[in-house]
Amino acid sequence: MVGAQALQRIARRLKEALPFGSKLYSAGNDEFIVLINNITEYIDVQVISDKLLSVFEQKLVINQDAQFHLTCSAGASIYPLDGYDSEQLVTQSRAAMLAARHGHASNAVIFQQDVEQPSHTQLQLAEDIQSALQKQQLEMFYQPILDDQRRVVAAEALLRWHHPEFGLLSAGEFLRHAEHGNALTEIGFWVLSSVCNQLAQWQDDNSPIKRVSINLSTSQLSSQLSSEFARQLADNPELKGGLAIEVSEGALNEADEAINGTIQQLSQLGIAVIIDDFGTGFSSLNYLADYPIDTVKIDRSLVRSLTDNERTQRIVAAMIKIAKEAGVEVIAEGIENERQLELILQLGCQKWQGHLIHPAKPVGELINLD
Repeated sequence: MVGAQALQRIARRLKEALPFGSKLYSAGNDEFIVLINNITEYIDVQVISDKLLSVFEQKLVINQDAQFHLTCSAGASIYPLDGYDSEQLVTQSRAAMLAARHGHASNAVIFQQDVEQPSHTQLQLAEDIQSALQKQQLEMFYQPILDDQRRVVAAEALLRWHHPEFGLLSAGEFLRHAEHGNALTEIGFWVLSSVCNQLAQWQDDNSPIKRVSINLSTSQLSSQLSSEFARQLADNPELKGGLAIEVSEGALNEADEAINGTIQQLSQLGIAVIIDDFGTGFSSLNYLADYPIDTVKIDRSLVRSLTDNERTQRIVAAMIKIAKEAGVEVIAEGIENERQLELILQLGCQKWQGHLIHPAKPVGELINLD
């Protein structure tokens, strides 16, 4: 109710700020489209946009208990400079608006000429991901991790989106579109809750899966997330020792003091820290010394070249030896055939995952867990 009243109040303010003859349309949710005539220069749009954005500097007072400020991101396109039909112009202005959000510029307008044009699919995903949780379109898949006797010992949790138009999408195909607003944080909390519930169920069923790992991006590594991990463990103390986070080696290159602190906090909570894609960067060995690493995953690109490259075999053997001497567990990922498995076991890696035995599947489709 308050939200609807706020949008109505904003719409009235926007109408008052528009030049005579302009049109204001609702585009659904919290978006508006403004159509302004007799514009020939980008500077004209800038002047009008600044006036529209100034509307959001004023506090909204709905009632005594609902008083707040709103922010706005805006994008613009001009006919015929940026397109010749309404669909193209709206698409380009929306792309500019998303670029403004991405740059965290709530009081700036980004014009289409300054933006790399996203595809229709990218725009659709960026819009749809905001409501994917509410529409119950997300699901957790799991890929078992096995030992040298092919016994299941752990699992990696992998997020999937059942998109109504584009089908089943992996996290890499859509999570970057969730970085605007609170969607990424909300999705991260949902993933953690789902994994905790599933791990608790596996524990009750005496499943061989003793640990489940969750993939995290650097933008998800925050004190807010570590607090949520702490809350989950406080509510479910039996899960301690059964949760792990996976952070890519490339992500650690971007780590700042806050991210480093979050990793330390999670480790202190008893959350195992796994480096994914290990061996693909220049600082692989430094990470073993600088972070509380429990496990490294040998990147699938190295595993793929094991069978026809003796130099890769020597490199992987050295990586495994160094990791073990540092007290760090090693898992090989991307095992797709028997020869790769044979070689990785010979090189001293006792744990692995891959399509040879089991791709990522929903819980109900997992096999060989006994």
